[in-house]
Amino acid sequence: MDNKTVAYVDESMRTFDGETTYYLCAVVDRGMDEVAVQRLCSLLPRGAKKLHWRQMGVSLQGDSLKLVGSLAMDVIVVSGRPINPRKQERARRKCLEVLLPLLGSAGVERVVMESRGDALDKRDREMAVSLIRKGWLGDVTLAHMRGGDEPRLWVPDQVLGAQGHVDAKGGAREDWAHEWRRLEKKVERRRIAL
Repeated sequence: MDNKTVAYVDESMRTFDGETTYYLCAVVDRGMDEVAVQRLCSLLPRGAKKLHWRQMGVSLQGDSLKLVGSLAMDVIVVSGRPINPRKQERARRKCLEVLLPLLGSAGVERVVMESRGDALDKRDREMAVSLIRKGWLGDVTLAHMRGGDEPRLWVPDQVLGAQGHVDAKGGAREDWAHEWRRLEKKVERRRIAL
């Protein structure tokens, strides 16, 4: 096992106030407690392959945020709006242009993103190569995995689920507001216009 600093990245889109926002969240592993990660796995609903915010009830969301908030990690959320939902790939590229250099400057050596299929994964890798050639990104390795294969990929999903709710509704749900306030202190936000 290597000792490279790894970031796990997931995406989300949320429509509110008549506009769609595209989100990318990176969670930089700063020594995540393996027991807490396994406890996150125990929250997995029967028959589910991964923990996904939008498929969870409010109580389970609160339990998840409590565990996620306890992890040793840095969190970066890049959001861009407004986007045409049919031009999601453009929004992703623009957000990656911001996120990947931030991760590189934070000492991340390996970025693991949830796979979206061979063709779209290839686009992500091409974007990283382009940023390296421009000198905007150091030597960072970009890899893709299926969401069900790596529980650490569930962590940015949970952050984005809560962040998207907060942005859309103007605040956290009362049921998990305390857990969100604790987690939110770890979140560095970057907003870009698309």
